[in-house]
Amino acid sequence: MIGVVQCNARGVPLKQFPVIFENVPCEKPKNKAKCEFTRTFKINFNDLIKYQNAVLATFFDVHEDGLVDILLVREISAEPHVPRKYGAFAVQNSPDYDANFMKVMVLSGNPCPKCTSSDGIPYGSILPGAVIQYTMTTEAGDQERSIAGQLQRTAFQAMDLPYVIFGIGQSPNFVETLTVSVYPTASIPRSHEWLQIIPNSQILVVPDPLDKDWMWKAKLYLTPSKARRSEEHTSELQSHHD
Repeated sequence: MIGVVQCNARGVPLKQFPVIFENVPCEKPKNKAKCEFTRTFKINFNDLIKYQNAVLATFFDVHEDGLVDILLVREISAEPHVPRKYGAFAVQNSPDYDANFMKVMVLSGNPCPKCTSSDGIPYGSILPGAVIQYTMTTEAGDQERSIAGQLQRTAFQAMDLPYVIFGIGQSPNFVETLTVSVYPTASIPRSHEWLQIIPNSQILVVPDPLDKDWMWKAKLYLTPSKARRSEEHTSELQSHHD
């Protein structure tokens, strides 16, 4: 996670800058017998401290390459009796980070009479509340599962990503299953599973019709290498039906 903190020490001007909350394994606390959970957040104060006067911070994939960059809103005019001015800035992630990803965006599937699509699919807009999960086998042979929600919050100036990016490490294996659920009920599951997803791919899911999950569509966009970054390869994903 990312946020903005204020540091106010005696005799030191107020500092306001972004910090990163790193998801790390929980070490045994000194005053407790064990950790309540296996993982916890550790605040990284150092990497972004030079970006002073920040008021908002969020992650965003600026170059659409699966690397999560950072967008900042900073105050650029702090003179007294002068209206405040703000500017937007981007902090690029290191392109040399050697890890795989899977990027998933779930759309509403609402038709747009004035929109034209060559494939006839009603893409619609971003769908809040969709639940996305995947399973895969790691290099060590262990089963890995991760789950995330798309746009699960909209209040309190939250600037969440309009998609979900999973970091899947350096494993060369395919993602075995990708499951998307949209507003399930006891009688209507509204869930669809796709098989054998290629790493470093971006996937668009269109849950249309909403109550007929076996008809949901997904498109995979693959960028094989930096040398061919301008080329996108699309394919329909294989579905799994019980």
